[in-house]
Amino acid sequence: MKYNKLTDIAIFVLVAAAVFQTGKLWLGNTDSHNFFYSLYSSQSGQIRETDSDYDVIEPEKTVVGYGNRKFNMLYSDGGEASVTALSEKVVGDVLRNGSYESTSGISWADYIEGKAVIMEYAFYMSPREYIRGYGVNNDDFLNNVRSINYIVVVPGSGSSETTYCYFIDSGMDEAHLFTLTGAESSPELYNTIQNMQYSGDGRIDYISTVQSGLNIFDSIYVPQWTDGEYVYNAVYAEDPFDDGNGGIDGEKLGDCVNNFFDNYVSGGTYVNNVYTFTNENVVVKFYENGVLEYYDYGTGTETSEQTLAEAYTISQDFLKNDRYIRNDIYLSGAETRNDGLALYYDYAVDDIPIRISEQAASDMGMNHAIEVVVSNGGVKRYKRYTAEFKKDENTTAAINVDMISAWDDAIMSYSGSEPVTSVEDMSIGYYLENDESDLFIKWFTSVNGAEIVGETYK
Repeated sequence: MKYNKLTDIAIFVLVAAAVFQTGKLWLGNTDSHNFFYSLYSSQSGQIRETDSDYDVIEPEKTVVGYGNRKFNMLYSDGGEASVTALSEKVVGDVLRNGSYESTSGISWADYIEGKAVIMEYAFYMSPREYIRGYGVNNDDFLNNVRSINYIVVVPGSGSSETTYCYFIDSGMDEAHLFTLTGAESSPELYNTIQNMQYSGDGRIDYISTVQSGLNIFDSIYVPQWTDGEYVYNAVYAEDPFDDGNGGIDGEKLGDCVNNFFDNYVSGGTYVNNVYTFTNENVVVKFYENGVLEYYDYGTGTETSEQTLAEAYTISQDFLKNDRYIRNDIYLSGAETRNDGLALYYDYAVDDIPIRISEQAASDMGMNHAIEVVVSNGGVKRYKRYTAEFKKDENTTAAINVDMISAWDDAIMSYSGSEPVTSVEDMSIGYYLENDESDLFIKWFTSVNGAEIVGETYK
């Protein structure tokens, strides 16, 4: 018995070490900013096609530049014809057929002089994890690029023009340039950018802090309006399972839940304000706070190495099962946890994100609208705040606090002891404080690792 106990302890230690090392492999060292960064020895050959079993990891947000010091911000992929999808198509062409040119320090002002697309990611990725989505190996890419958290695409306007792709690690101040002359996909992207520029669709315009000479800011893009204020519609949260009388429509909830089961599950139980649906391995619960939770006991307890590209692809396939996701969503974060590799998604309405307050996050038990935890090649846990966010056509509000005023307010509200030498980010978003009132737009300013929420109207 003593021998068996010692053996069990040894196995437990080895498994724990494996989990820890896997986390280090994919998450990397936060001090060096290299999240999801790993080292690999390159194989023979220059560019080779591989099995394309993975999705291309999406950016958190995409900035579209028109070459006139004006920009738009996108928080969802928008389908195959979107700017983000077309930019990824161009990147794929460059990785397959382009050439590595150089590695240099970052020069944002040069990249955005003309039409350009800036894809910003919620974390740092290793080049090997990113390139998996294209089903190709490029040794120049793998040997020169260490990690990525931005990709800038400067498309050629015609079939004979040169396209420039910058793979950027902002933490290391490195920009790796790859070019391709005659990229077939570039003119389509260029024309799409041009069509957006003259669409007159009412999108809020953004400006670059780099082009504006605001040196205290990192390279960020902030909204700007030409008149004294920008008028918008408030947003409200609607319960998709409401029966119209303040209760839950069991038919709608059952329709949603059954998409997660291989075989139809009827009924369910209702105990302590929780609806529960089960089969042999899967349990799905719906809580009165609007959170839907899925747990699969059949994923097993063995630990296998889970890569970012695999986990992202699995999460994307799984999300298709939830047919009650009505808002646009975007990838807002990832981390390794004890139960697997977690990917986080959040909602956006008309390319303005829904930001969750600390109180709302506490009430929901989650900091993001959607959590997908992948382990051993499958989804082990899934949680989603199920509210559908809609424009309130009867309620408008205005933004009249500009970037500089918002920055001043943030500094006045900053309570940290370290001196403020730069602003890491500034953005706007609909602020979810509770689900019983309209959501209005707030300023969000990141200073020395702290995020400060500010008013947009005074």
